[in-house]
Amino acid sequence: MKRIYPAFLLWLTSMGTMAQGAPAFTFENESALSQWTATGGELSISGEHYKDGEKSLCWEASNGDVMTASFNALQTSGAAFFYVYNCKVSEDVLVIDFMRNDDVKRTAKVALNFRGWRDFDRLYSEYTNGGVTTINKVRFSLQTSDSDKKKIFFDSMNFNATANSSREHGYHMILDREQLTGGTSRLDIYANPIDIAGEPTEEEIADFEAIRDNLKEKLDFNPSGNITSINAARQYAKGFNIVRNEDGTVRGDVIDTRANSEMMSVDNLKTLSKHVSALAAAATKATAKDSDKELFENFIDHLLDQGIAEGIKYKIAPNTYTPIKEVPKGFLQAMDAYTPEQRVEMLKMIKWLSEFGMAFYPEGSYLNRFDSDVIYTYLPTFFGYVISQPTVKEGVTQLKAMKRFLERNTEYSLGGRDILKPDGTGFHHSTHYNNYMYSYKVWVEYINYLKGTSFRISQPAYERLKKAIVSEYIMATRTSGDTRHIANSLCGRNPFGQGGVSVQFTKNLFADMISVGGDIMGKEMDEDLAAAYNYFFMSDRYAVPEQKYEGFYPFSYGRLGIYRMDNWVATMRAPTAFSFGAEIYSGQNRFGRYQSNGTLEITYDGGGLNVSGYPTNNGAGWDWNVIPGATTVHTVAWRDLMPASNTTGRHDAFGLAGSYAGALASKDRECGIFVSDYGQVAYGDFKYNTNLKFKKSVFAIDGMLISLGSDISALGTYNSEMNTATNLFQNIISSVSGPLVVNGADISDTYKETDNLDNNLWMITPHNTGYYVPKGNDAVEIIYGEQKTPNQNGSDADNPQTAAVAAKAFINHGFAPSNGSYEFVVIPNTTKDKMQDLAAKFGDDGGEIYKIECHTGQLHAVTYKPKAVTAYTFFDTADDIAFGHIKASETEQLVLLKESGTGMNTRLDISVSNANMRDESNSTWAFLPQPTQTSITVRGNWKLADNMEGVSIKNENDETIISYELSEGNPIYFTLIDINATGLSGNAQLAQWVYLSQDSTHKNARLFFREATKQGTVLSVYSSSGTLFYRTVLPEGMTSYSLDNCSVGNGVNYVQVVQAADSKVFKWIR
Repeated sequence: MKRIYPAFLLWLTSMGTMAQGAPAFTFENESALSQWTATGGELSISGEHYKDGEKSLCWEASNGDVMTASFNALQTSGAAFFYVYNCKVSEDVLVIDFMRNDDVKRTAKVALNFRGWRDFDRLYSEYTNGGVTTINKVRFSLQTSDSDKKKIFFDSMNFNATANSSREHGYHMILDREQLTGGTSRLDIYANPIDIAGEPTEEEIADFEAIRDNLKEKLDFNPSGNITSINAARQYAKGFNIVRNEDGTVRGDVIDTRANSEMMSVDNLKTLSKHVSALAAAATKATAKDSDKELFENFIDHLLDQGIAEGIKYKIAPNTYTPIKEVPKGFLQAMDAYTPEQRVEMLKMIKWLSEFGMAFYPEGSYLNRFDSDVIYTYLPTFFGYVISQPTVKEGVTQLKAMKRFLERNTEYSLGGRDILKPDGTGFHHSTHYNNYMYSYKVWVEYINYLKGTSFRISQPAYERLKKAIVSEYIMATRTSGDTRHIANSLCGRNPFGQGGVSVQFTKNLFADMISVGGDIMGKEMDEDLAAAYNYFFMSDRYAVPEQKYEGFYPFSYGRLGIYRMDNWVATMRAPTAFSFGAEIYSGQNRFGRYQSNGTLEITYDGGGLNVSGYPTNNGAGWDWNVIPGATTVHTVAWRDLMPASNTTGRHDAFGLAGSYAGALASKDRECGIFVSDYGQVAYGDFKYNTNLKFKKSVFAIDGMLISLGSDISALGTYNSEMNTATNLFQNIISSVSGPLVVNGADISDTYKETDNLDNNLWMITPHNTGYYVPKGNDAVEIIYGEQKTPNQNGSDADNPQTAAVAAKAFINHGFAPSNGSYEFVVIPNTTKDKMQDLAAKFGDDGGEIYKIECHTGQLHAVTYKPKAVTAYTFFDTADDIAFGHIKASETEQLVLLKESGTGMNTRLDISVSNANMRDESNSTWAFLPQPTQTSITVRGNWKLADNMEGVSIKNENDETIISYELSEGNPIYFTLIDINATGLSGNAQLAQWVYLSQDSTHKNARLFFREATKQGTVLSVYSSSGTLFYRTVLPEGMTSYSLDNCSVGNGVNYVQVVQAADSKVFKWIR
């Protein structure tokens, strides 16, 4: 076995005859003791244990004993490094004083809570008194709780060392944790106290044992090895030349366990893990040889001795998806082959390696630590650790912690932190990221393992995760299987790739979730989720009432609006100052700059990407300039579209400060608005020098999407051939495509025309999406034909290799526009006849279908005439609005107003939200949304049909001001009715039976009845909100009745007279 030594140890060895007084020590000969003295205890050079060469310093000491090393004075600008070996886990403490003569300058404490070798690698600045000073002596003191003699070994000491920049302080450094300034993240996690106590119940014990036995098979946690792998493992272990010392401890060849050493590489640790599993298989089989049992036990003891244990310097990041599963696996598979002591120590290593201490974050400190990668990659190891506990009691405790961990991770984190958000989106990299929500797969898998036991997750946790899963499906097309896809604007850094646009949460897992929900709710299934299954999978598997997920769905944290009907999904998305619209990595998504730049994409049910006109080969053949719905600057050279014009520079495409995007749906989801206010960041070397800006809105209703854009500008210094465009569509032609239709004419051959829009234009894409572009827009470029474009990895940017036939169209705003605008309507899943009919109805200015009320940089407003709904997109404060019911808006916000009824029975159903969440930068949460105090002013005197908490109303000057607070993009819904409306139905035939007269003071009133009252006539007096002030039964035969102190000033607003169950009359007090 080749020994692997740290570089500085090799240097020390070469200096075997160091000058007397040097502050560094190896212990290969007795002369090394010349600078050491012991006050109590004995010092010797020993070959029992070593971490460098074949010998070390042995100090046999008891409580209160001291040993001291003296050396030439040095300044404390570096670090102290040494290895320390402890024979047995204890509560003893090693105190280390760094001194100038007899003056203590630094003090460190090492907890001897381990067995084997550990390193001390600490900067002199990592102390309470951390300033530079001078030392010439180090004193070691032993503190124990008994009088027994202990052997402690030291090796490779250097008191003027350079600290390893990748060092990780182990649990033996816990006593000085508050002084340590780096390399403590894993220590902190490991040290989280176990806060779950109590004796397990009989039910918990039985449930744990059932889960353990099931998972042991499911997770393949049994030792694994065939003849070949066992022989290889035998040779590997024998190569360490392990022997037993007289005291039963082991020694053998040194293993370099420093951070970044060769042994600490992924491949070597995976190999080691597999060898451990293979040797365990050999040692535990029925015909196991004694030699295999001995070799396995010696090998494990040697690994633990050398520091392949708690504190191991290998750090598995959660985004290294395979190692976190494979490195611990062999050690877990061997669990039943370990001695009881080895098992305890190996479990400590698994806990350290997998950072299982995350399950014990204290209350109030876990919410900002969620990571979707941890859910995806760590759960198998976590559960392996749980079921491997030495006792059932410990197993129950750890399983309770895992149940809580699964539940906690469903809680809604703030701002930009992972994972779940209250709107149903899932975050990673500080943005909504469907691709990374493959974590849902593993999450539900392990939640399902707990089904039917006392460890099942809580219903609130289940409901949050259920909402996230359903939300992902709402964003996607439908199919009977697992080939559904989302819009490419949601692809992250995987354009048109399997991981980027496919929904990875499977049909089988969806069914598992339905069963999990039923178990939690105490019934056969979660009927709501079962109905969702039937809809999304076009199935009748579950006998539950039908539920369609159609209509408009806003996802405020996702900066996203979804409008889905029939067989299609419309996806609208844009970047903001805190949520990127594209993630661009080295060799990934190199042309993705515009992939969600105010996009409007139409995708269709049926499985494959080609059904929606998308490319099926990771984007090759796709024109990266022409992103549907997006406003972009069309580059001439593909290289100019890449960040830094190369294939490597990482880049997240955020918007300028103040950029925002979001959506609002009506309460019944019948309609909705998407908005984007965007400015492009210059990004310096990334060559985003066009300064592109725009404001856009989409009003979705009745299967149509009315799109407006304004304030479009691109005032930078760049190639004059680069025109700014608002892209309508791009379809890649495939076997499922039809012709492109332009004003009724079929096009299926090379075509390139510019329509200057002297007349209205309508088109149907080869995938049946209609576009209506009224005259008055900038010219529309319409193209059908072959195009060659580069692969998304950028490898052929200068000479694209992939050709595809495409149909595309865009509104050309020209070079460097300063105040561009557009208007168009999208009608998915249409036909020639339908489009021709709609085009006629649209006529000029929307015709009988819609009216553009306002189209400025301050306000986009559209009225949909058939349903009397007006959509207001306020980009700023607005006053003296000349149309409709709303006269003013205090701030930017979205408003949907639907009018119904006439006269006093008029109702205004209003939906409001602010898509601008007013995010502010935050060091803990990336960003935090801030609330908006705002209002709208409505013409006339109105009141709320129902009192609403947080919504106030004020009537003055024949206007009504409604004030409220908007936050996190959440909607508020309220209804206004005429201030004189009672909400009571009257009998028109009896309306004149009662009349009312007030005296000159308007304080008193008298009721007159044209016909005498009948027996049982009831008189009631109410306030405007319907509060009953007074009620009496009038005597039969009355023709009048006096009401004293009955005035508006006294809170009275109307009286009601009821003669019979079906005849009532109300009169207002004036």
